[in-house]
Amino acid sequence: PAVAVGSFPSTRYLEIGVPFLILILIAGLYELTEFIKEPERRATIERSIMMGCVVYGMSWGLTFFYQAATDPAALDIPKDDRWRYVQSVTAGYGQQEAAAYLEAYAEQNSDTRTEVYGILGSCHLMRLFMHENTTLNLTCSPLEPGRQLALQTIDEIQDAAELARGRLFILIERDLESNFGDLGLEWSFIRLFPRPHAGVSLELWQVALPADENDAVFPDSPPG
Repeated sequence: PAVAVGSFPSTRYLEIGVPFLILILIAGLYELTEFIKEPERRATIERSIMMGCVVYGMSWGLTFFYQAATDPAALDIPKDDRWRYVQSVTAGYGQQEAAAYLEAYAEQNSDTRTEVYGILGSCHLMRLFMHENTTLNLTCSPLEPGRQLALQTIDEIQDAAELARGRLFILIERDLESNFGDLGLEWSFIRLFPRPHAGVSLELWQVALPADENDAVFPDSPPG
């Protein structure tokens, strides 16, 4: 039964276990051939077993691993796995597009360093998508228990907004439900970076110290 279930690998656990189950199956079938007395007939059956297992393994293995390498977001995996690795704030999807967009902006405005604060569930993953010699400076803002920004972090971002003079960006995941409004900034929406399968989107905002306190309101949702 385990081998039969494993023939449709849909989780990271079965993917690893299937090759070993196939080896157990081969060993068991070879043991059965010992009951066949005719050498030629036994050799033919052994070759057939070997070829059958090779074809069987390749039929699911190559397809699964090719898709995993080329389009992993489209893999037919359980709902919990898809949420954890593709849709949620712990997934890296959306960050590559955000990094590319911000680096392009930084290159076009290379006279000054472009500052971006990341308030993300897995902010440090974004550095994997950034070039080594980029003029983009990413600061990952830590979250306290309850996903709240510390007062020290709020003061740091406000100071950065004052120095940046309208060139400060904040990349957020609204689903974190953090205290974004406590930053006391004026928010201008730039772009949305969605995750596959209607996952948690990344929102890019340009921020500045407001001229009027009434402008320091965090929007309920991105425009459009």
